[in-house]
Amino acid sequence: VYFMPPGLRSPPAAVQTTPPMSDYYRLLGVPRAATPAEIKLAYRELSEQAADSEAARARQQAAAEGLPTLTDPALRRAYDEWLRQQPDTRPPAMRARDEEREQLV
Repeated sequence: VYFMPPGLRSPPAAVQTTPPMSDYYRLLGVPRAATPAEIKLAYRELSEQAADSEAARARQQAAAEGLPTLTDPALRRAYDEWLRQQPDTRPPAMRARDEEREQLV
């Protein structure tokens, strides 16, 4: 399954994604307003945990597929727009935290 930004006929090789219900921000445990540096740090921390369990390894692999999307400004804008069109399944506490953080930015 690929996340395809609007206007692209075929997905770039680096933009493979997990199934549409996955949320890269949730996989990494960062708010949607996270900076690229925060995203990379969360990915590094997840990678360190991947050696500890099979579940963490699978989560890390899924997050690795989304890392290019979240660190490229144009792809991230398109991905964020795509997410806005999806039902918000984040837990209420995470949604509130993200909304509060977005107001600060």
